[in-house]
Parts: sequence; structure tokens; C-alpha cells
Amino acid sequence: MTDKTEGLIEAYNNTRYVFEVFRREVVLVPGLNNFILDNFLRSKNLDSAAILTAWNPRSASCLQCDNNVANNRLLEELKEIGVLAFLGFGEGLDGNWPSEDSFLACGLDEMKASKLADKYEQNAFIFYEVEREASVYFTNISKDIKKDSVLLPHKNEAMKMGSL
Repeated sequence: MTDKTEGLIEAYNNTRYVFEVFRREVVLVPGLNNFILDNFLRSKNLDSAAILTAWNPRSASCLQCDNNVANNRLLEELKEIGVLAFLGFGEGLDGNWPSEDSFLACGLDEMKASKLADKYEQNAFIFYEVEREASVYFTNISKDIKKDSVLLPHKNEAMKMGSL
């Protein structure tokens, strides 16, 4: 794995994703599950969600106006395919990367999420299934990251297991 790859893995695993879903705050962190989101998804007869953004393609910093235009295109695409999407943001726990606007796309399956993340040149996206942990999935944009290492333990889980 390259230093850039290791840095990306660490960055995604040390990010929290915050959304307001019908006046309830939903916070997702890779490696953890969220009972509020589980209950919401069940109430809509859905079993999965993805966190997607069009900001900063290939992790290259872009102007906010360009990021907003790209994210608006992504939102329109989510609406066209009938996905219930909530605007929120992802922010690094270490403060080294500015927050990025993101969408919690409810009812989106892994394959569609991956295709959209690829289309908007994202290195990764977060995928969530009811009663499971939020997982980082790397896209085809990140060719040097192996597909068999998509689920990465969150550092808090690793600490519980005594590996940190």
C-alpha cells in the first residue's frame, strides 16, 4: 500500500458524517452502527444507505463553488432515481481536512452507490446496512486499494479489541 493509500484509509476511518433526518441528528462513523438510522430505514422499508459527495474529486481540493455545482448534479441524479437524500457533511476528527457537504442516500444499494462514487471521481464512499457497521468502500478511482480491504475497523473498535 502506498503512503497516499494509507493516508486515505486513515482519513475516511477518522471522519464523522452528520445528517439531520426529519429533525433527528444522525451521526455515522465507519466501524460503528447507528440505531436511529436503523429505525428510520426500517420505517421506510429500506435496508441500506450510502454517504456520497461530489466534493473534491480524487481528494484534490476544489473551489467551493465548483464543489457546490457538482454536488447539485449529484443531488439531481439521486432524485431522478428515486432515492431519499438528506444533506449533511463529513468532517475529519483530526481537523486536518475541511468538512465536505455529503448526502445520506437512503435505499441506495452498494452497486449504485459505487457507480455514482466512480462517476463523481470519489476515492471512496460510506455504505450502511441496517444492524451493521458503517463501512468504507473504495472505488475504481482508487485502483491501488484492494477490494478485499473495504471494511476497515474504526480505531475505537480496534482499541476495544486491544490492537491499538
